[in-house]
Amino acid sequence: MQVDRAANWSVWANVPNAKLWEAVALSLNIDPRKVQHAEHQYMAGSTADRMFDETQTFKDRMLIARRNIGSSHDLKPTSIVMGKPEDCGVNLRDFGAWAVRLGWDLPEQFPQEDLTKSRRGEIDPADLPEELDCANQAFRAVHNGYGKQSDTIRNRLVAWVKEHYPSLGEEARNRIATVANPDKTPGRSKGSGK
Repeated sequence: MQVDRAANWSVWANVPNAKLWEAVALSLNIDPRKVQHAEHQYMAGSTADRMFDETQTFKDRMLIARRNIGSSHDLKPTSIVMGKPEDCGVNLRDFGAWAVRLGWDLPEQFPQEDLTKSRRGEIDPADLPEELDCANQAFRAVHNGYGKQSDTIRNRLVAWVKEHYPSLGEEARNRIATVANPDKTPGRSKGSGK
């Protein structure tokens, strides 16, 4: 007898956060309440291959998701379960956006960030003052490797601003570099003569 395991989107579309394994199941249109768990999962440890009796696609997505969740990774947890990344919480809209960036096919109903609207409390970058928007973009560019790595962060920021916002003057470039520079340690002193 074939059991219908399709996700009930009238429920899941209204659930903002889920466990990582639940998000993976939903990404394949499997209702998490109908995921097949391994018979002796309690003895299996924390390996998705041993915990779930599911398709290879499920296991592959689970492996990728487990390796990408963390505060310093692309997939940010909403809650943490130490030693059990598959049980960490994720925001389903964030998970959906992350999965789409990876090229995963998702069910049409999977919650995804509507890129035409901003989340409550977030500001559309188009509404930012020009210098703040520039500082944000410059920070991201330098953080992602823009410029000569031997240059200081400040010099790389100034170079990015000069290249991408040529209409801004030196004073504005320096102000932006100050705001966008995460390294707040003072430089060489002005009277040192070096």
